[in-house]
Formats: sequence, C-alpha cells, structure tokens
Amino acid sequence: MNRAAPSGQRPPWLGRLALRVFVPESIRRDVEGDLQESFEQLVQDGRLLQARLHYLREAFSPSLLGLRRAVRGMDLAPGASPIRKSGDPLMSSLFRDLKYAFRTLGRAPGFAAVVVLSLALGIGPNTAVFSVVNGLFFADRGIVNPERVVEIYSLSRDGRHSQTYWGIYERVLEGTTDVFDDVSAMTTAVVRLESETGPVPALAELVTDNFFDVLEVNAAYGRTFLPEEGVTPGTHPVVVISDRLFHTRYNGDASVVGQTIRVNGRPYTIVGVIGPEFKGKILPGIEVEMWLPMMMYPHLAPAQMTQGNLQMSAR
Repeated sequence: MNRAAPSGQRPPWLGRLALRVFVPESIRRDVEGDLQESFEQLVQDGRLLQARLHYLREAFSPSLLGLRRAVRGMDLAPGASPIRKSGDPLMSSLFRDLKYAFRTLGRAPGFAAVVVLSLALGIGPNTAVFSVVNGLFFADRGIVNPERVVEIYSLSRDGRHSQTYWGIYERVLEGTTDVFDDVSAMTTAVVRLESETGPVPALAELVTDNFFDVLEVNAAYGRTFLPEEGVTPGTHPVVVISDRLFHTRYNGDASVVGQTIRVNGRPYTIVGVIGPEFKGKILPGIEVEMWLPMMMYPHLAPAQMTQGNLQMSAR
C-alpha cells in the first residue's frame, strides 16, 4: 500500500508512519487504502497541499485510537489464541494501552523523540506564561473568595474597555441589585503625609464605604469604613492605614487606632489597620499605604467626580 499517486506524489511520510504505529495490522490495509484513494483524488484535482493536509489530519485523527480499541474488543478469529481476562477491565485496558504505546514508540524512536520534543516546547512556555500571568493577576492578593469578585468596566465607542465615572457607578450600583450583592468603586491618589522631616508623598486609594466589604477584607486593628462615611462630601476625615505604614511609621503599636495623621495638611483620624495580606488593588507588587473615603474628594481630589478614572468591583 502507500503507492505513489499517478503524478508520482506520495502521501506524507509522517502520516504513513502514524498509520504504522497506531493502526492495528488487521485493519491497516483498509485504512491506508481509503486514505490513499482520497489523496490521489485531491492530487488529480491539482490540490496537492490539501491532499497532504487531509492525509495528515486523518492519520492523526483520535478516531483511529478508538478504532484500535474497538478492533481489540471484537470476537477472535478462528484459530486465534484467547486472552485471559481477569481483574478490573478498565485497569487491564489501561495497562494494555500503555504497553502498546511503549512498544510502538520503541519501534520508532525518531518519531517518539519528535513527539516528546514537540510536547516539551509546547507545554514549557505555556506553563511559564501561565505562572507569570497567574502571579500578576489571579493569585491570592488577600481577597476572600476572589473567584466571586468581578471587575466592571465601561465600553467606549471604539470597543475598548476603560475606567468609568461616578455617575455611571451610581447607576450600576442601583441597577444591579438582582445581579450582585454589592458594587464598590476606587481610584488612586498621591497624598502628602506630614512627618518630622517634612511632607512625604504616599500612595493612597480613595474608596467607597463598602470597598472592604465587597472584597471581604477585614481590619487587623480597629475597623474599616462605615456607611455614613460615604454619604456627605468632605465631612468624615478618617483613614485606614496599611500594615506597611503601621510598622514603618508607628512601629506596630496597636494604640495608633484613634490617633490622627495629617494628610494634605488636614488631620485625619486613623480608624483601622489592614493586615499584611491585602496591599491594595492598583497592581500586584505595588503597595498602597492608606485608604481614604471617596467622599473626602473635595479635600483630596477636587475634580474627582468629573474624572473617568474609577475602577468598579462587585461580588
């Protein structure tokens, strides 16, 4: 079998090798004949490339493996010696498949090497890329049950995802009560902290009062924000600080809760300290030093309500 087509063209050698490796000898001639006939017909039609691709696709078709198993389960031919069946049929079939695979690969070591190398080149880079992406975007960042948290974006006219405005957040919050338990919003800001050596910049997140509830992040000391602290603009100068600031500025002293810290020249009362697991939502590897109520925007970011830089999260 595997004769040359009238034009002198032969089927791809890799496909012919696959047939010899995977197709039982008792039916191989019929399978090769069918594929050879299709190959010759496509070659006669002037479609050599399609003929080669079709032959390869059929030679490596998973149905051939199923066909091999089906042949193995047929009645024995007259005079054939029966195979004793014992033990778990599933495990017996598995062991037979493994022995058959090792035997066939041993008869074609070159083909086996190509298969193993192809798998290694395919699996290795994919595993590395997944590890990086998982670490950057999906790894646990101190959020409880992160699989239940979703990010909500606006869709621009040109089809791009973008951050959103406060007005859109309010509509989403009111219009999705039957979809989400709650929806929060946050944005970033660089604020000034007063210290003994003068003002120092600090990275902060301005958040809605339900921000920590949506992410199910609790305070290690004190509390997070109350609902009334997210209603009236400019009336509740309170702050929740990070574990990093808690240790670098206050030496891990829990009595810091209730003290004041001057932010942008105004005193803010420290109401809570977040544990070391949660470092903010900006980006992995970037740690936020404090969280402030979104309603303090008149003092911290006067133009906040007109800027489309809000990130929404929902649970």
